[in-house]
Amino acid sequence: MQSHGFNREYSNYIKKVNPNPEKIIMSDEQLKNSLKKRYSFQDSDIFTHGRNYFQVAQLVYNSNEFKPYPILTLLALAIEHFFKSLDTENKTQKSNHPNNDEPFLIPPTYRQIQTNNKSGHDLYNLFDYFSKKDFELYQYINDQYSNQFDGNLKTLLERNRKLFEHTRYAYENAENHNHLADLQELYELTEFLYQTIEDLFKQNY
Repeated sequence: MQSHGFNREYSNYIKKVNPNPEKIIMSDEQLKNSLKKRYSFQDSDIFTHGRNYFQVAQLVYNSNEFKPYPILTLLALAIEHFFKSLDTENKTQKSNHPNNDEPFLIPPTYRQIQTNNKSGHDLYNLFDYFSKKDFELYQYINDQYSNQFDGNLKTLLERNRKLFEHTRYAYENAENHNHLADLQELYELTEFLYQTIEDLFKQNY
């Protein structure tokens, strides 16, 4: 997957998106195309990390060695990365080479992609961030999930908002058994987010 640099013009556009859902009424297809144009500039590195976590979770989920808690932890990390990938900035640092005045990238990182979604591991807050940042994106993901699964995305995320904290040290958290009941729904949600966001990012490949 190729990565694209940060485009401040489009970033400013996202910041100015009016959260009023009644302002413009668009069909699902029109909204999807609008979002694809808006996010075509977005750097996809964080999304790639999320995809990697999900692909490992898939392998374990579909294997004969079914391990629920590692799967839940990987799904939590994947969901977190998918949400964080939708608002990023290229913070690559430069310095002057000691032998000349030409700027060069500081090794070994070269590129420093940061998310502006600073909600930590809280899955509910990571998604709710977009209710104010980009309501059209927020509503699109909500509607697509409801149409596909006949469920409430916000309720599922609120119930599992601390999924990562509760499952990374499963032996310390009595709450983790609640997440086991949602394992299939969380797996389906992660797959849904992967496919939905990948579709918005397709121009980045």
